Amino acid sequence: MNSPDLKQRLRQKMREQRRLLTGEARQLAAEKTCEIFKTWVTKDLFPMAIYLAFDGELDPQKVINYCWSHNYPIYLPIVIPDEPQLEFAAYTPQSQLVANQYGILQPQVENTVRADTLQTLLIPLTAFDETGARLGMGGGYYDRTLTACKDKPDVVGLAYAFQQVSHCPSEAHDVPLDAVLTEENYIKFA
Repeated sequence: MNSPDLKQRLRQKMREQRRLLTGEARQLAAEKTCEIFKTWVTKDLFPMAIYLAFDGELDPQKVINYCWSHNYPIYLPIVIPDEPQLEFAAYTPQSQLVANQYGILQPQVENTVRADTLQTLLIPLTAFDETGARLGMGGGYYDRTLTACKDKPDVVGLAYAFQQVSHCPSEAHDVPLDAVLTEENYIKFA
């Protein structure tokens, strides 16, 4: 089986597992993840891009609320139609959100910034392994965005612990994670 087929099967399996979690299990995982986030976050990790949960992803809203309570600047990814890379927009409690072409909420703004102006990207994933290989949703947006960076920000995956697999299929264009944060721990990769 070739790598694209392996990736697609693993994506489907992990997305199904995420969707099977109860609301209570999701809430507990989000709370535990935020508690671990508080133990390693420092001011020099900002500005930071985060995401809004979609399709059963680990919800970072508690992390976002913590950042807002400390006046840390938060950005969200913006998918611009017909553009291969993500842009990022400031996200505050007053931000107006709209659904993009994938149904994912993003700020409705004119002013965006590139990823290389940010210190950290906290990104979703469908699977990861102990080497820092990451499997996303398959659109390649984060990989293209990070490859285009002059100064690559730290890339931290946000996932449920069960999303760790023994081997995550990857290809030359796949950008690895610097670290991953789950409801169980924070793992820094070499």
